[in-house]
Amino acid sequence: EAQQALRKTAVTDGTSLSRAYAVQLSSSLEQIDQITLTLKYYWQNSGGTLRLEEQLREGLYPASSLLYVTMINRHGEIITSTLFRKTKINLAARDYFLRHQHSSSIALQITKPSISRGSGKQIIRFTRRLNAKDGSFDGIVMVSVEPAYFATFNGDEGLGKRGFLSVRRTDGVVLATKAGESVDSLSTVFSLPPAFESAAGVVTMGKEKFTDLQSRLVA
Repeated sequence: EAQQALRKTAVTDGTSLSRAYAVQLSSSLEQIDQITLTLKYYWQNSGGTLRLEEQLREGLYPASSLLYVTMINRHGEIITSTLFRKTKINLAARDYFLRHQHSSSIALQITKPSISRGSGKQIIRFTRRLNAKDGSFDGIVMVSVEPAYFATFNGDEGLGKRGFLSVRRTDGVVLATKAGESVDSLSTVFSLPPAFESAAGVVTMGKEKFTDLQSRLVA
């Protein structure tokens, strides 16, 4: 009975934490989505004369936000950015740039985490296609986010010593993981990408599923 009571409490706590984090994550993603849509609008209506440096000076993008914004023209050249760069970098050969160049979709794209040449930090890129007035490709707007932007959770004190938060794309790519005080986008507590039978719920996973060989209840 005591074991059943503990499991019931764990299920309740796990469900509550999962739902709370999902709401927070959704809010963060909506903010990024709105930033790209707003900048896409102003870029296209200003004829490409928008300057993010002016917005940065006005405090629209605090340095502590773990979020950087960049506008790239059709040639892959960085035209304006909230991130100071010592050298010029052309992004025309990058996968995320080519993906937008060769597709008419204006949907938000999320890249795999990688090291930024500009900041030297591990980042996740959120990108959206920019169109010229005739509908042709005119570049991309890119929001670069450090993993900690997603892994900072107000209720993470309820995770315990062996608990964790993990953000993944639907294809299994890890975007951010928080275990204890550590935040990373490359490591994961799973030995293999987890598979879930439904979009919501709580499951018990055996120790063979995890790198530290500790079984867990996952919400």
